[in-house]
Amino acid sequence: MITNKLFLGLWAFMAFAQISGKAYSHELPENRIALVVRDSRVVNLTLYLNVGGSLHQSIAPQMPWKQFIAIRAAMPDLELDIELRKFIANIQNGTILQNQNNGTLVITSWKWPDFKLIQAQLRRMAMDSVISNSSHAHEEPIQITAQSISKQNISEISIKVPSEIKPVTVVAYEPQQFRMSNRNPEARFVFKP
Repeated sequence: MITNKLFLGLWAFMAFAQISGKAYSHELPENRIALVVRDSRVVNLTLYLNVGGSLHQSIAPQMPWKQFIAIRAAMPDLELDIELRKFIANIQNGTILQNQNNGTLVITSWKWPDFKLIQAQLRRMAMDSVISNSSHAHEEPIQITAQSISKQNISEISIKVPSEIKPVTVVAYEPQQFRMSNRNPEARFVFKP
């Protein structure tokens, strides 16, 4: 149950955001990357990408948002497909993982959402931009996954990404895993202070 104090605080924040014009919904989420190291050698990469904003930054950052997204929404399938393929290749080729010895790890198994899903999202964003007062419409990030397998154990990892997806928040971790069962009814995990 929401307390009156919490409700008033949320209401005040939303009212301030509306009045100030400084906290549009598109500014709150940014691109994110999760790097998960498992079995000491496998790196799973998950990119949560605001595709419309990143595509805009990549292709025509000087063009007003509403014009950019309207053009992409009305583009013939083949033209948009070619544009998206170039964009995807740029991201994949510009994303570089390195291990503790500065050895480059080969990233494979890239999985992107279907073209039609991305196209539908761009069209929704174009419609939202027509009815919205903000310069950008709210955008749900798409999820892209990839993997890298190192020949040696990984004790340190670094990542470089192309400027089109910056700013980006990167989270990296090595999960602890335990299988619970009737014989092992409790899982306990220790975290470094």
